[in-house]
Amino acid sequence: MIEVAALTDLSSTPSSRFRIRGMIPALKNRGILVTDLPRVYSTERSSQKFPNTRISRDPRKMVLAAGFHVCDLAQSLKRVVKAQKYTATWISREIVIGHPSWENFIKKPYYYDIDDAIFLRSKVLKRGIDRLISGADCVFAGNEFLADYCSKFSSNIVIVPTAVDTSRFCPNPNWVPNEYFTILWSGTSSSFPYLKAIEKPLLEFLQNKPNVRLQICSDSYPHLLTTLQNYIDFQLWSPEAEVSQIQDADIGLMPIPENDWARGKCAYKMLLYNACGVPCVVSNVGMNCDILAKGNVGIGCTTTKDWRTALETMYLHRFELRKIYSEGPTIVKQHYSCDVAANLTARAMGGYSL
Repeated sequence: MIEVAALTDLSSTPSSRFRIRGMIPALKNRGILVTDLPRVYSTERSSQKFPNTRISRDPRKMVLAAGFHVCDLAQSLKRVVKAQKYTATWISREIVIGHPSWENFIKKPYYYDIDDAIFLRSKVLKRGIDRLISGADCVFAGNEFLADYCSKFSSNIVIVPTAVDTSRFCPNPNWVPNEYFTILWSGTSSSFPYLKAIEKPLLEFLQNKPNVRLQICSDSYPHLLTTLQNYIDFQLWSPEAEVSQIQDADIGLMPIPENDWARGKCAYKMLLYNACGVPCVVSNVGMNCDILAKGNVGIGCTTTKDWRTALETMYLHRFELRKIYSEGPTIVKQHYSCDVAANLTARAMGGYSL
């Protein structure tokens, strides 16, 4: 067994949940024993304590956030030191969010995992990310766009998709259309601005359709969507409910902007919809286009008019949607499953494929 320490983010962070923790059992079967060393402290916890104010406007929240950041620095140094006892280290995104920290203390060999264009955030953070990429023995990039950027600093890059556990995320065999046509958006509240960008076509579609509901599953309520308040069915996201929330939907949404940050996205929201057999309406950007090109899984949109037309088309064919857009589960299993990602990762780490 090759023993690897994984420096991951918070337990609820999607990148660490799906790209590392979710693959630990599959990697063990391939000769790689991964020990997870997650980040515990985060300035985000101050938002949970004082949810209705911004850090810059609340001295209590500012002090609490600073305290959590100091704890994060200390605990992350402890994680880096502990990782030196293992054969190798596997780093997810950043050791400390927002700036370089303990990168110089990392023992080689180490592997670097990147699933977002985080190098676009700031020049300071970019320097730290570039240093991690250039020093890594292998870089695991979530898509072609990220791999192209990493190739400026490393010659050993493996494109590893964000793994979908297809034993959990799969179609509900007992699903039948019900009285409500359910449009689902599931994701973290930080992505609400993407949904805000299609608020107008959503409103135009929802008006005068009493049998349609917009279900939003997230960590907080979307107050940002001011004109859609009367149509929103909000459900608090939880790992226990995340599968059934997707399985029960008629269609899933994934709007993202036309920019480099969006091109760095690994289309995971779309993959989860597809894995559960739920047709999707998505932006024609980045990796979304790659998945649409693989088969009949949904409709891609570029303009506001496209979104309105796509929603109307889905609604018109609502009783046959899962027959029309039936290829999602197969495509995910063949190209984006845990087995696919684990084989790619294990080979790079010196393990074996199954």
